[in-house]
Amino acid sequence: MCIVHARADEGKVELPVEFPLVYPNRNLLAEGLEMQGKEREEYAGHLTQFAVKMIKTKKEDEKAVAQARKALIVALNLSPRNKEAVVSNIQLSKGVIPKVAEPVYEKETLSTLLYVRGKNLRKAEGEVNYFLGRVFIQMAAEFNIRNVDAVYDAEILTQDEGELNWGKMLAQ
Repeated sequence: MCIVHARADEGKVELPVEFPLVYPNRNLLAEGLEMQGKEREEYAGHLTQFAVKMIKTKKEDEKAVAQARKALIVALNLSPRNKEAVVSNIQLSKGVIPKVAEPVYEKETLSTLLYVRGKNLRKAEGEVNYFLGRVFIQMAAEFNIRNVDAVYDAEILTQDEGELNWGKMLAQ
């Protein structure tokens, strides 16, 4: 476990777990995804803002930090050049809490949006849509345990297909 130490006036915090720099798999969502540029950019922004808020409010909670890390990984895969996501990725890896816009959506609303979009992606043709749909459903369940449909579908997908391979979203 790596703990980052710094003075409070430098904008750094102590993270109880390492937040390594993430390099997205640029080829994973490059072709065939049923999401156009603007939608990808919007989801990347919402996920980045959610991730940073999680770190700000729950930096001592390893589970919350893991959720934030997943949200940032997905954001960077959706839009590898999203300014908020790129800067947040670098700053968090150095122990700095990024300054981003407050999230537009609370976790319950974001969970619902991810779940509905994930279900629609799973109906679209192509492995990339099927995979990202599963990612969205899994994140919806993790972000809001009270989202009964997301929790149920995520569990059934895990039973049917095994654990989700988050490593697929990282550069090799």
